[in-house]
Amino acid sequence: MRSSLVLFSLLVATPAFGSEVVPLTAEAKIAEVCKALQPTERQNFPGNVAAKAQAKTAFEKEQDSLKHTHFSLELPWGSFTVAEWDETDKVVRLSTERPFRAFKGALTLFDAGRDEIELDALEGELEPLKAGLAKGTLSLTVVFKPAEEEGTACVVSKAKTYAFSADLLSLELREKGKTLARSVRDGLQALPSAQGKPMVEIRAAAGVECAECVSELVDAVVSVGAEMVACYDAALTRKPTIDGSLVFLVRGGKGGELAVESVIADSVDDADLLACARAAVGKGKSGGKQGRAQVLVEFGRR
Repeated sequence: MRSSLVLFSLLVATPAFGSEVVPLTAEAKIAEVCKALQPTERQNFPGNVAAKAQAKTAFEKEQDSLKHTHFSLELPWGSFTVAEWDETDKVVRLSTERPFRAFKGALTLFDAGRDEIELDALEGELEPLKAGLAKGTLSLTVVFKPAEEEGTACVVSKAKTYAFSADLLSLELREKGKTLARSVRDGLQALPSAQGKPMVEIRAAAGVECAECVSELVDAVVSVGAEMVACYDAALTRKPTIDGSLVFLVRGGKGGELAVESVIADSVDDADLLACARAAVGKGKSGGKQGRAQVLVEFGRR
């Protein structure tokens, strides 16, 4: 059976968590953010009275925006502390007794409200996760925002190191960019599969036996890619972190109609997106080609 593979990209990416996520990839960016978070009374605004007032207003507006910005940080192994691997619950527990560290110790990141963080192993990723823990090859992706407190969320030392008090929002353990475990407990939420454009991928389902599957029916589902994108766009508006895949058994009729005969697999777990995707398939035309095909529709970010 010929394999069809088409990617459809949403023109406008929906921000994760309902807020912009700013990656912190350099120490200079940390310095810039920390400086902007310092109290207004510590700032020296140049110019006359009017200029000072204007500069102060602009500074406070920018600072308020930063306080609500979500930042992401990639930490290599050794920059965070694994306290325990729970084989029974399939959970990795991270300790916060030692702060997270980045940029060779120039940044320490801590959440004073958390003593321990649990990350659940993703289905199908148990063995890679255990291997990564044993070998020390995993990285930790952290999404956070400045902690809500009376003082400054970032303290700058004389040695130009930065202690950042944060409210943690999401964490993922990864191996070469692939997510193996993620935080979904204690008020933390799942991070989107990647910080990129939402994509819909449609192709023949792999790893399943379907000798009678008709490749033209896969192409017919591919032809309704724009409708699938609209379904995903609507789902992201409701739930910004939604992703996953659907595997449909699709049937083509004598009159050219196309329909979902059954749902073979569903890792999206969203009734509205499933219903919309099924309806989208029904808008396709089989061209009179009869038979069946197993089709994968994957929703995620690239």
